[in-house]
Amino acid sequence: MKKSRELNQNQINSDYEWLLMQNLSKYSGEWIAVLERRIVARDISLKKTMDKVKSLGLKTMPLFLRVPEGSITT
Repeated sequence: MKKSRELNQNQINSDYEWLLMQNLSKYSGEWIAVLERRIVARDISLKKTMDKVKSLGLKTMPLFLRVPEGSITT
């Protein structure tokens, strides 16, 4: 992985904390990619989500996670 695309732990922590405060119910069952406190891509398929991120040409790799299906509360 190129140095410019390495995961930045501080950014990951910030994005994760932001995610904890969001209502993710509309993403239920989907993979999401989060960068700089915003969702930059989403899809049911992880591969498609990663392909969408790749097409964006981001300098930093986002945080990927699958939103569980069903009721989500904060």
